[in-house]
Amino acid sequence: MAVRSKHQITHTTPEDVLRNIRVARGIKQADLAAQLSKPQSFVSKYESLERRLGFEEVEIVCQALNIELIDFIAQLEKARTQEQNQ
Repeated sequence: MAVRSKHQITHTTPEDVLRNIRVARGIKQADLAAQLSKPQSFVSKYESLERRLGFEEVEIVCQALNIELIDFIAQLEKARTQEQNQ
């Protein structure tokens, strides 16, 4: 997925991968937000790239989604490699 910003960067973002993992696991934004002790808008904003996550936040979201950080990074790299090959 492409970044949805005014700069039009065309690579998959960490937030894209986190959204894909959440959706694949059938977790609603509100449920993930509750696990994070955040409002649902927190999840919505980072998924729409209205807000970018820092490294520690990515790590916390990975924990809430029950995915190891190394597995998350592998998924991100795989998505970016697939984009480059298109």
